[in-house]
Amino acid sequence: MGAVRGRSEGFTLLEVTFATGILLLSFGFLLGSLHSLARVREVTEQHQRAMALLNTCLEELSGMTAAEAPAYRPARNTAGAPEIGIEFLDAGGAALNPSPESVEALPQPCAVRVTVTAHTSAGHPVRANAVCIVGRGPLAP
Repeated sequence: MGAVRGRSEGFTLLEVTFATGILLLSFGFLLGSLHSLARVREVTEQHQRAMALLNTCLEELSGMTAAEAPAYRPARNTAGAPEIGIEFLDAGGAALNPSPESVEALPQPCAVRVTVTAHTSAGHPVRANAVCIVGRGPLAP
């Protein structure tokens, strides 16, 4: 009589194809996540580098008088160093453009905005900025 054929051992081609597709999709997501993590790490490193340079500039500027500050030029130690921008601000926050001859025209004390711009290997800018006051004179105890 007719024997009933049971399921043979093993997987069909369709099952193997679906399993392989799911595995490849999961692997693609994993590689994308690793790539994103590497980019975030690079941006974080550049931001830390910019913040360290910003702190150095602020420390140097805060010890200067308002007459010395316009001549300040931060030291650059490497060829790929971040860009540093220094702006003098009036009481309303508008940028001043002092020349060494017009130092007397600066308000006493004077606000200085320092902006540090670093770039990732992909060319994306990473900026950090802060404002400090120069020419304040000694603080009373």
